[in-house]
Amino acid sequence: MNEGDAIKNNMKKIIHTLEKESLDKGAKLERVLGALIPLSREIKKIDVEDKFAEDFRRRLSRLASEDSNRIGLYLYLARCSNYAELGRLNGFRAACEMRSTLEVFTDEFMIWSESQREDFHDLYFEEIEDIDETLKYVSNEAPPIREKDIPAWTPKSHWWWRSPAQQDMSDEEIRKRLEYVHWDGF
Repeated sequence: MNEGDAIKNNMKKIIHTLEKESLDKGAKLERVLGALIPLSREIKKIDVEDKFAEDFRRRLSRLASEDSNRIGLYLYLARCSNYAELGRLNGFRAACEMRSTLEVFTDEFMIWSESQREDFHDLYFEEIEDIDETLKYVSNEAPPIREKDIPAWTPKSHWWWRSPAQQDMSDEEIRKRLEYVHWDGF
């Protein structure tokens, strides 16, 4: 099996996962979103047939907007928002990872015109705007993420990774900030 066939096989697995009814609503979409990051990297390495990749995007877009999958996406957005709200303490990194995953989903895979619901696009982007506002708001106190700790697949355009104002925070200060919630009860 060559690399192109392996990528097509991964695309088929993603579509199959979205079509399954047996998985929990949130788990199904989270599994798919997690698989899109390595798929994106694989696609960039080699040329996949345009027709196959376009068909995948169309099917993914239609399936993502179906009720059970859309609910899973909204649950993922809500978790990302919750992490962003914890950004001054230990939620910032998780919020950044989830936000970057959502950006890859939006920029590289989603075709909004294929959506099953007219309001899907608007509701999705309202949630993204809220997450971005929260990340901006907490970034003045959020512990910085060192450049070496930012995932290699993350483009520079994902500003949230580098948004904490206190970039000069020591490792000890970062550790204390991240462990604050854990020790706060004592």
